[in-house]
Amino acid sequence: LADDEDGFNLRAIRETTEKILECWHSAPTVWSDGGCGQATRASPQSQAFSRVRGLTATLGPGKLGPSIMVNIKRPPARMTVALLLTLGALLSCGDSLDTSYPPPEVPFDATLYDLIAGPIDRSSAFDVVAAQGLNLPRTVRVDQSENWDIAFAAIEGEPFFLPRGFFETLAPSAGILEMQGDFENITLLPGDSEFYEYEEPVPVNPGATYAIRSRPNPSLSLPCHIFLKMVVDSVGGDPMRISFRFLWNPNCDDTTVATGDGT
Repeated sequence: LADDEDGFNLRAIRETTEKILECWHSAPTVWSDGGCGQATRASPQSQAFSRVRGLTATLGPGKLGPSIMVNIKRPPARMTVALLLTLGALLSCGDSLDTSYPPPEVPFDATLYDLIAGPIDRSSAFDVVAAQGLNLPRTVRVDQSENWDIAFAAIEGEPFFLPRGFFETLAPSAGILEMQGDFENITLLPGDSEFYEYEEPVPVNPGATYAIRSRPNPSLSLPCHIFLKMVVDSVGGDPMRISFRFLWNPNCDDTTVATGDGT
């Protein structure tokens, strides 16, 4: 592949990462100055190498551990009360045939760390399809699970969202789109898949709102996508990290979302 418009050679990035992973799995060697070298487990080079954390998912399906939920900040007490009231209302309808769930109205906060240089014990990917029904979206570590929709990484010092289709061994089944307009004013997300980016990196712009169309829910026999909107509150730090707020619709293929301003 030739360099893209921003001057990044994506093939070179993928090939270098695969070499790093091959070196990683031949412990106790590490990647250093373009090749494998000897190092102790506690060496800075070994720690830096481990942070790559399966960037191209070359471990393959079924070889990764279960996903975990970290970094999502719980809302204040008043928000928690509102959420509990909503859950109570849902449970009271358990005898009816109505399986729809009201979208949450209060945004949640989350943080993702740079996939390449971030701490290995911090999450760098976001699992949106997990939010179907009464569940929540969750941040995950890509070395522990393939169950995620987008990842965050700094490429040549610039922040990007990476759809799962960016990685050659993962299906391009989740998409992301930068929206026009303020987070609070957006209540309907595009439903057609053609509007979303499924393979190429998407620049992260502070203050911008993004729509995510999740991968199909793997636990269901029929296709079911979850739609989510997120607004980037901050990007920075060393290693780089991103903080954002998000709201979603917990119903299959429903693109309506709440304003997020409490109304």
